[in-house]
Amino acid sequence: MIKFCNYIFLPLVMLLCFPTFTVPNISGITGSFNIFTKENIEISDTTTLDSGLGYIIKGNINTLDRTLNQLDSKKICGISVEFASSTTLEKFKNKLDIIPVEIENLGEISCFYGYTSRLPLYTIVDNQRINIQIVQTDDYIKIGYPLILDGA
Repeated sequence: MIKFCNYIFLPLVMLLCFPTFTVPNISGITGSFNIFTKENIEISDTTTLDSGLGYIIKGNINTLDRTLNQLDSKKICGISVEFASSTTLEKFKNKLDIIPVEIENLGEISCFYGYTSRLPLYTIVDNQRINIQIVQTDDYIKIGYPLILDGA
């Protein structure tokens, strides 16, 4: 069983950054993003923080594509996006043809783990590929690729 608390994955995923990276077009979504990278770079309209394991670039989701274009894709370890619209979540899931791996309902929080062949990064948990983690509460939706690396 996959545990909801993904903090155990953070050191592993941050240290084992994958060599290629792409992200689907998510234009029209209002929210924020965090990019986890080995690269310390200042990009306009974003904030870069040193996590001790790498760097976290934070910004408005409207600048995600521009931000990604300024980074070395081989140094990107993952992305998380957060927004408040459940209709956006369904569009996102349908666009990527996500195959569900596991769904956990923990009180007011739902956690979905899935896999899509349209995105190259993935991790193996219980002998299954996972590259999308989605947490939904009454207030927000958070999507992590390949996992949510900054807590839900």
